Amino acid sequence: MSANDHVAKGNASFEKYFNDGTPELISNCYFPDSILTHLASKQSYKDNQSIGQFFKNALHDGMKLRNLKLTSLDVKQLDPTTIYELGEVTGTLPEDKPFSGSYAIIWKLDETDNTFKIKYDTF
Repeated sequence: MSANDHVAKGNASFEKYFNDGTPELISNCYFPDSILTHLASKQSYKDNQSIGQFFKNALHDGMKLRNLKLTSLDVKQLDPTTIYELGEVTGTLPEDKPFSGSYAIIWKLDETDNTFKIKYDTF
């Protein structure tokens, strides 16, 4: 699989968990020691369970974000086990207000199941 294919597969899982109403399962897309930096709140979340809860509490339940869509703008294979992705997240807020933001992700190969998971996430 190409770097673009790996990222597309990971993003599809992320979107599914979020849009199916189970955003806490997004933690499955991250390593146990992954780090998410949320620039707007100036907060960092330093494990996959905290990251899953952030998406559930802040975005899904708090902001009521729906119809989340991730669009890769740039994907680069840095080495055989590392992929960089720059992308845009879009969705819908209450009263059909559009939502958009940018993100940067470092994907790493999880050698236990040979899939790429998010190691570092900033948005």
